[in-house]
Amino acid sequence: MNLYEKIETKIKQENYLTFDKYMEMALYEPDYGYYDNPKASLDPNNCDFITSPELTRLFGASIYNFFLKILKNHSYRNFTEFGAGSGKLAYDILCEDLDNNYITNYYIVEKSKKLINDQKRNLSNLPGSIYKKVKWVKDASDISSSFFLANEVFDAMPVKIFKVINNNYFEKVIRINNNTLIYDFIKAKTSFIQEIEKIQKNIGLSFPNNYESEISFKSEEFIVKNFKNKKDFIFLIIDYGYSQNEYYHIQKKQGNIQYYYKKNKVIDCLAFSGNVDISCNVDFSQIYKIFNNLNHNLISYTTQKDFLIYCDILKQADQICDELKRNSVLKTLLFPTDMGETFKIMLVSNKTFRNSFDINDIRHKL
Repeated sequence: MNLYEKIETKIKQENYLTFDKYMEMALYEPDYGYYDNPKASLDPNNCDFITSPELTRLFGASIYNFFLKILKNHSYRNFTEFGAGSGKLAYDILCEDLDNNYITNYYIVEKSKKLINDQKRNLSNLPGSIYKKVKWVKDASDISSSFFLANEVFDAMPVKIFKVINNNYFEKVIRINNNTLIYDFIKAKTSFIQEIEKIQKNIGLSFPNNYESEISFKSEEFIVKNFKNKKDFIFLIIDYGYSQNEYYHIQKKQGNIQYYYKKNKVIDCLAFSGNVDISCNVDFSQIYKIFNNLNHNLISYTTQKDFLIYCDILKQADQICDELKRNSVLKTLLFPTDMGETFKIMLVSNKTFRNSFDINDIRHKL
């Protein structure tokens, strides 16, 4: 049975598949989804997208420098990474820790069997005593006293898609027509409508006719599962996204979702199910509110550019002798038109920090 047949079976059972359920299968279905697809690669030369750790070890070194700054006031010996990709970021962070040996355990929360195998293969190149620190877990609900990290995790969480048609709210679904997957819309359920109306109230606008966008319910599910009643933690979130006012801007009538197939941006993912990278910008205002409802504290919200500069990436970059390569890496990570301002950094903790970080603070945008 291939992925199309699995999706077809689901649709026949329910008459349709909501977009979030389709996205879950397309990305994460064991053995068939994009992240379990043997053809999928995170190598910058071959993959559909570029992640900072795969681009340069400077990214991991910068995060480790931030970890050291945290250790000055809070002693975390556990390091937990959600969705570790190829394991490159974990490798770079653990290499930085070789001399200090501050990290006792490096937990990786990963659900893709294919990626776990990739991570084990790549991390096995570490010295044996360091590799023993790495442990794979299904979730982080039982991990305490840890520095948590999620780099480009929330953007890959399934989203529901709504559309406004003649002042009514509809939900995007997948159906089958002549053995082909197609989009359709059904009347949105009351609970979904309530969330849409809540967003409009928050931003002080009403969505116009034919406006289409997304809401991530999986984000709340993930945060509550892993951080409800969590004690003694700090959580660093790195992802591309916006505040709610920017996310649901009136001009963004086609939403924030993106599809990449063979390095090219495409407008439809249904014809290539399981072979398309599906991602969606993050609503950071939503993330903040979820943590706030759990009585956790927002410590910082800033751009990737300002965060990496604070973490001494410019000093680290001096180690790259090739000037063209150095400039290219810094341009990608720091320039506003690349990752510098499209990527945001959010720092959350159950603790309060007396001394604020000397980083450009944009929490007011949330």
